[in-house]
Amino acid sequence: MHVPNHLKFVRLKDKGRAIFAKKLIKSGEVIFQMKGHTADDANSSPESLQIDEDRFLDSKYYHADDYINHSCEPNSYWDFENLQVKALKYIKSITRIDAIRTEFFFKLKQRFSRLAKICIFILLLF
Repeated sequence: MHVPNHLKFVRLKDKGRAIFAKKLIKSGEVIFQMKGHTADDANSSPESLQIDEDRFLDSKYYHADDYINHSCEPNSYWDFENLQVKALKYIKSITRIDAIRTEFFFKLKQRFSRLAKICIFILLLF
């Protein structure tokens, strides 16, 4: 699996894997280009990422974007028009100790919709 030089792949104890920054990533900066091929719903795998109404980004191989973790407090976002992951503009920057996190519950297939409910519940608590 190719990981861009400014990122590192980390195995987290009891939590799986993640992609972390190795250098400061400025607000709005492109973190990396997404990899894979586009497919319609009928020809995509359950792990694919929905990028519009009936178009999914899918891959036979693992890429760095496969290890971005979900967060109710993301520091990056999916730019589906350009197939890039970018640092959010409202944050100062992503530091060397930060995992790349994004919200993706609206973009994954319906079986992952429980993430949306969890984030909404957490937001309502505060």
